[in-house]
Amino acid sequence: MKKIKRYLLWFFLLEKRLFRKIGFILVLLSVPLLALVISMISTRAEGAIEIVLFAEEPGDPVVSEITDKLLADRSFITFRTVGSREEAVRIVKYGSADEAWVLEDGFFDKISDYANGKQSDGPAVSVYVRQDSAALLVAREKLTSAVSPVLLRETMKAIVRSDFDESEIPDEEGLNAVFDGAFRNADLFKYAYLDGGDTADKDIGYLLSPLRGILAVMTVLGGLATGIYWQKDVEAGLFGRFRGVRRIVLAAGYQLTGVLPVAVISLVSLAVAGAFTDPLREILNSLLLCVSASAFCSLVRVICGKSERLSVATPILTIALLALSPIFMGMDTMRVFHVLTPVYYYLSATHDALFLPLTAAYAVAAAALSVGIAKLRRTITKA
Repeated sequence: MKKIKRYLLWFFLLEKRLFRKIGFILVLLSVPLLALVISMISTRAEGAIEIVLFAEEPGDPVVSEITDKLLADRSFITFRTVGSREEAVRIVKYGSADEAWVLEDGFFDKISDYANGKQSDGPAVSVYVRQDSAALLVAREKLTSAVSPVLLRETMKAIVRSDFDESEIPDEEGLNAVFDGAFRNADLFKYAYLDGGDTADKDIGYLLSPLRGILAVMTVLGGLATGIYWQKDVEAGLFGRFRGVRRIVLAAGYQLTGVLPVAVISLVSLAVAGAFTDPLREILNSLLLCVSASAFCSLVRVICGKSERLSVATPILTIALLALSPIFMGMDTMRVFHVLTPVYYYLSATHDALFLPLTAAYAVAAAALSVGIAKLRRTITKA
């Protein structure tokens, strides 16, 4: 019990000492600032693609339903309506929007004619674009998704009318009711995380998506900064009297003093930004990130050997973590690099409980490797 109290006292004193370091304070302050900036951009900034909408018959119920569905969409596309076709074309022409979608006069009749195999005079939707791109091709899937229920309903009506006697067919309202009951409320596709959670329940917007990974990298950066301070203290002979297990425990505690505050602030920042999931999972995952990040930073510190080398390696490693971790995108070809970073396990464990024990195993492996390299380095030095 006395040893535990002594270790806790050491941890408190080391933490207090660390908070006097200007560099570490700057790392701490940058975490909520970064989360605030990304959150503000996410809530205020427009999407990566902007599309203007104009309907020749805005009072038509079907047209109104489609435009309302597009305007309510929350993704990398921003939709807005304009007052005329000419205005829509002009906005696209001068680059204020990427594309214009015009729902033509007689939109519903043209959709109905198409479903019944009839020739209509002109398109139901006109698309105006200044310069085509792969992103706009993806964006047009939103248009297809909005129009397809109308086309499906009219196609169903056409099939019913051709296969049944008129006396057996319900009226227009009855057919619409059948369609609404059979198709409108049924999801053909359901997207879910590996933990069974619905992605729609955790929709945080495309700009907020990288926030968790960036804050995890900041947590590792806090550990790397602490490793520099530890190495300088060792080189100054501050911990010379500590040997064996006591030195390993002290080094681990010293490393945690830098990781833990950043992780706590990151956890609060995620909650404030609206990127929080299950509280217990978040806390457990953050604790495991602290342990795995400390082990990773200890391994890097031992490999570098000197504070000057670690100071040079820290910005390089920070950039490498941002590039190699699946923060902005995940690629199978990069998976061999992903598994080397604690950020990968933290991000994966957010929605997959299997990665919680894997994170712990990663921490044990990194810690054991750092202890082994440190002993080997001392043996070589003595020889």
